[in-house]
Amino acid sequence: MPIPGSDPVTQARRLSAPTDRAYERDTNLWVQSRGGDLVRIGLDELGQEMNGDLAFMQLAAPGTAVSRGQELGSVEAGKYVGPILSPVAGTVRAVNQAVLDRPRLANEDPLEGGWLVELELADGELLDHLVTDPTEIEAWFEARVREFRLKGVLAE
Repeated sequence: MPIPGSDPVTQARRLSAPTDRAYERDTNLWVQSRGGDLVRIGLDELGQEMNGDLAFMQLAAPGTAVSRGQELGSVEAGKYVGPILSPVAGTVRAVNQAVLDRPRLANEDPLEGGWLVELELADGELLDHLVTDPTEIEAWFEARVREFRLKGVLAE
């Protein structure tokens, strides 16, 4: 169900997944086109909720080439300490200094101001492994939230 006055969004009990971006199925990261081969990457609302309050974040420096599934950075949070794995292959072009200075920004505004990095996609890198279709995003996100609620990872 869309939020009035916003881009199309899928909601599952206060958590949302805007359909103007793609999602990596397992890492709770979103990928949004910024034009050409440039994409922006961030934590989706479920990912930031599951991690808990972010206390520290380290991200690959601009100019760093990463492969899909390779460490893009790391995070220390209330419920998780570990790597952030890149959902796509490319070269880091920009890092969100605001989120490095204040990691909680990724909790407070994960879909906009709390983005992590911008990457230039590697030659031939496709986004076909990501969830991109709005109907598929809705079904996938709702199922994922339901799964984590049943496991007791998320509160009702």
